[in-house]
Amino acid sequence: MASSGMVRVEPVTLAWAQALAQGDDVFAERFGVPVEPGWSGFPEVIPRLGEAIADGRPTVWGSLQERQMSLAMLAKRV
Repeated sequence: MASSGMVRVEPVTLAWAQALAQGDDVFAERFGVPVEPGWSGFPEVIPRLGEAIADGRPTVWGSLQERQMSLAMLAKRV
């Protein structure tokens, strides 16, 4: 059973994505942050996330429709 504690959610950095792509144990050792077993439902995405960050591509999660709605709302404010 997992211990109770605080969860922090932060935007992923290139260093974090690269370490996670190498393995949860690598991330934990490098950054001193324990990784919850089974945290990633789609582990095959982690290396691609690092590639996207390195290439400067958007790393926003969500559906295309959500992004379009957000952009439309931002455009109305301008």
